[in-house]
Amino acid sequence: MDRRSALHGLLLASLGSAAPRVVWAETQAAVLALVVAASSPLRDLTLADLRRIFTGEPFSDPSGTQVVPLNHPPHTPDRVGFDRVVLGMAPDAVAKFWLDRRIRGQSGAPRTVDSLGMLLKVVAKLPGAIAYIRPQYIKDVSALKIEGVPPGKPGYRILFGE
Repeated sequence: MDRRSALHGLLLASLGSAAPRVVWAETQAAVLALVVAASSPLRDLTLADLRRIFTGEPFSDPSGTQVVPLNHPPHTPDRVGFDRVVLGMAPDAVAKFWLDRRIRGQSGAPRTVDSLGMLLKVVAKLPGAIAYIRPQYIKDVSALKIEGVPPGKPGYRILFGE
């Protein structure tokens, strides 16, 4: 064995014992369903509609009822994911956005509901209320299609990595 081969073998042997292990973690996308009261005539929205609704622009359902957006508390995974996907903003940018609107005398941020149970109750009872939840928690409310696609189906766009 020549000197070069011996060095190569020694290098491989030493790297083999000291080489960092690469562990591939599977990341699964979290789906967020937009939900409204079961009696709501709203069945489908575009991402642009959602952006308008959750950035304080007036929006009415087909019956003329004003849509009332409800948020999860700031910095929760679902809120951060929703804001990134739908609003295209990170948490700091969202806070700045709402502060700028307040300074300009415009409408304020959507109401925050602290618990999932309360959020579902409010959406089920308040005409025009809309919120986002994980599909497994849908109860007594209806999930909306986004651009014609129901939550969890191929092409559904409200999902984020956890």
